[in-house]
This record gives sequence, C-alpha cells and structure tokens, in this order.
Amino acid sequence: MNPRKILELPPGSSFEDAKKKWRKLSKQYHPDKNPNNKHAEDKYHEIDEAYDAIKKNPSLLHEPDNKSSLPVFNYLRVIINIDLSDVYFCRYKTLRYIRKIFCKTCNGTRTPLKDGGICSLCNGDGHISANLLNIMGRSKSCPQCKGSGLSTDILCEDCGGSGFKEEETQQTIRITLREYYKKMLTIKGAGHQIDRTNFGPLYIKVKILEHPSIYIEDNYICIHTSILPIQKIIGDEETIDIFGRRLVYKIEPGSVDAYTRDYFNSNFSREVRIKYVDELPEITEETRNLYKKILDIEKKKLHDRSIRARQKDNS
Repeated sequence: MNPRKILELPPGSSFEDAKKKWRKLSKQYHPDKNPNNKHAEDKYHEIDEAYDAIKKNPSLLHEPDNKSSLPVFNYLRVIINIDLSDVYFCRYKTLRYIRKIFCKTCNGTRTPLKDGGICSLCNGDGHISANLLNIMGRSKSCPQCKGSGLSTDILCEDCGGSGFKEEETQQTIRITLREYYKKMLTIKGAGHQIDRTNFGPLYIKVKILEHPSIYIEDNYICIHTSILPIQKIIGDEETIDIFGRRLVYKIEPGSVDAYTRDYFNSNFSREVRIKYVDELPEITEETRNLYKKILDIEKKKLHDRSIRARQKDNS
C-alpha cells in the first residue's frame, strides 16, 4: 500500500495537500455518513492509517507509484456496547481485546534468532540501500529479514513462522456525550504491532443500546412523562425517576417541557429535559361537573373578548 496513492495525491504533494485530502476523504467515507456500509468503513480506516504514516514520515509523499511504504497489516477494530445510563453517569468502561504483537522468540523475524543463517538479500547487514537515497548514502531496513540480518529459511516454532503472537490486553474509556456522538473512537498505539517499536491504532465502534423512554437530544438527556392537562394550565410540581435517581421538576403554566438538574456531587451534575405527554384524566360525575363549570366560565370570557374586539374594529 502506498499512503500517497490511498489519499489520491500526485507525487511531490505537500503535507498541507495531504492534510486537506485526508479531511475531505474522511468526511466522504465517515461511518456516520455511510451507515451499514462495510466498504466505506474499511476505506475510512485505510485513509486514517495512510495519513498517520505520512505524518510520521512526510517523505512518503515523494515515493513513486510502484513503491509500497506502508506496512501491510489489518487495522484492529472492536465493538463496545453501552447503554444510556453509561452516558448519564459518565461511567468508565474497560474493554478487553486480543491484538497481535511480535513473537518474543524471533522478534518478528519468523526465524529463531539463535538458529537462523544469514539473510540472502542484505547479507546479514539488516539494511539495504534505498533506491532514491543512494547518493546520500542512506539505507532502509531489509524487508526480507526486517532488519535482523537473519535468514527466514528456518521458521520459528513458537509462532509457526508468522512472526506474531496474540496478546490479551485492555483499554479503559470514559463514556461521555462526546463518545455518544462520535460513534467511533480511535486510540493510537493500542492496536496490532507494526514494527519493532510502534503499534497501529485501535478503532472502537460504540454501539448504543436504545432505551424505551430515554434518549439524547441537543446534548440533553431527555425523557417523556405523562401529565394532566390541568397541570399544564395551572402549574404543578412533580417527581420523575431516571436510572434510579428521583428528580423533582416544576411544571410551568402553558409549558411543553421542563428542565431539572441532577447533582451527583459538587463537581458533577447532569441536566435533564422532561417532555410532556398529555394524559386525559378519568372523568367521574364530580369532575365532569367541575370541568363543566370551568368550561362555562372560559367560554364566557372568550365571548366577551370577541365582543370587545369587534367593537374596537368598528370604532
């Protein structure tokens, strides 16, 4: 893989060109804009890896088209399931996963360090002259022995000649509104090992488990609750339960929603938006007569206002 070609750049492009192209392609292939599109998701991660490689080594922008400079490895992607209570309480979640690291027996060379012979490509030097940098006397790590100078004819028994072993590791992340909206998190240096000192990125796809009555909108934790029409008319005070927390909120006359704040401690609180759902009360004979009296009073007021309005128009 050639990082410059992945970013669709011509040879000799500047780092600023690469940065602009990376931003444009990242937006084009972002998983949020291409839901359930595996090709777009893979392309998004490939673009990210290519840009990371160019940031570490801008000279890759001058590599010819037939030159492959990016280490060939699959990005590591895992999925973490969270529910809205994790966001509400900003919980820490520990994610355990498996990644590939260099075999400690052969150090990624695929051959036993003590038994391997001399590499035929670099003659045991571990480095070969770089095509475009011969004049300056510079060299690069031998691609056959990966800089070890050892032959790969004898395969390492510990890793079966793959050069890699699996390692179980973990990452702890805090679930905030930022993680909720991003849907895809990137932790650099937490993925598969790609050379002697560097590890690739870890991509964490955040899967949100839906709640039947609670959701997030405009950075608010929102919940629907039923109230009586009379409460919206004259105002009232109510309580609501959200993830085991009992909150008090005030219903203002004529309002369609209310806001309250849940104080966990002196340093952390969460604002909650309560949206009203009208619920018709059960009508008894007593309440029917009461509502009838209210209706008669309000109809008379409405009639008087209409008369005054017409008189004002005629005058």
